[in-house]
Amino acid sequence: MPALPSWDLLLTLFVLVSVAYGFMIQRERVIVTLLSIYVGFVVSQLLSDTIAQFFAGEKTVGGSFFIRSSASPFSIHAALFLGCVALITAKSGLSGNRERGGSLSTIEVVAYAGLNAALIASVLIGYLDPAAQATLLETSKNAAFVFSHQAWWLIAPILLMIITGHQSRNDY
Repeated sequence: MPALPSWDLLLTLFVLVSVAYGFMIQRERVIVTLLSIYVGFVVSQLLSDTIAQFFAGEKTVGGSFFIRSSASPFSIHAALFLGCVALITAKSGLSGNRERGGSLSTIEVVAYAGLNAALIASVLIGYLDPAAQATLLETSKNAAFVFSHQAWWLIAPILLMIITGHQSRNDY
């Protein structure tokens, strides 16, 4: 029977892949991804109950169209969140301000990409049903750390934008 990787290993790999992805995409697009994470979080919080009711057959579209399914609340939250992040990042037309001298340093890219990964992981852990969440938090030190500091993952990127935004304005 093959050994399964631990959640700690998966979360560490997710952060490392996110940082590598931050370097592969345009450096300024890391900020766009961060903003799309915030939007995805808000949209999933606002619309998941309505969409869950639609999939349960309790709400209709146009007075007669509905779907009966057994979609879990986690899958609805996660699909809305990740779908918004992917759509906004890929299709929003937002970009960084490279032409105005605002490109990010290597340290800033690592910081933003790491915070992006931590924020995504903490949001998805928060969407798990309580039993699965408790099991995950008991078995993974990294997941427990990421989830217990969710408020910091929400605030730290804003503080970083304020700090780095001041520095880039002085580059003109």
